[in-house]
Amino acid sequence: MGHHRRHRDVVTTVGTGSAEIATEGSTLKLVVVAQDPSPHAAYEQAQTRTEALFAALEALELPAGGLLTENISMHPKLSHDGEERLLGYVWQHRLSVRLRDTAQLSDAMAAAVSTGDGFVRIEGVSLTEASAEDAERTARAEAFERARVSAQQLATLAGRELGQAVDVAEGGAAGPQFNPSRARPAARYAAAARMPIGDGLSEVSVTLLVRWAFAD
Repeated sequence: MGHHRRHRDVVTTVGTGSAEIATEGSTLKLVVVAQDPSPHAAYEQAQTRTEALFAALEALELPAGGLLTENISMHPKLSHDGEERLLGYVWQHRLSVRLRDTAQLSDAMAAAVSTGDGFVRIEGVSLTEASAEDAERTARAEAFERARVSAQQLATLAGRELGQAVDVAEGGAAGPQFNPSRARPAARYAAAARMPIGDGLSEVSVTLLVRWAFAD
């Protein structure tokens, strides 16, 4: 009696694709500080220092809305040497500076340090990435093509003819991850109080699980 083995109807492959996302700008966090026994004098000092800082930063030709006041606060400064005494008042003006690209970051930090004369603190720096949507589409197309190439090889090895994809599942797009091996040198380097900033690249990856029908 002959035995007939039914062919498997599908072949399953996995493909992974990746694409780069370039940084397109940066944000600098600053705080202007003024202290004086008189709250009015502390306010005037903070105002003068903030105006000087604004002028220096605006000379960098920031994008529209690039200079933002996040918070203004005042609090008393007290001694803590056993007897609580009022020493004065502290004004703080917190700013967020949005820059067009990382090349401006060195200039902005230098302006803050030189103009602030010790009364402007740099509280943080962050990089802004371009939209990840285009990169995800590119990575997804690459993942699908790699899955197809693998399926075609398996079909050929099995003596079958590969047909159409009948099911596709995405394993999730991995969020942007910085790749230091692909960091690009800064457009220009800082001198004196400036710092060199590398215009880095991050990467997004997509994994697809694809089931293919055989055509024969």
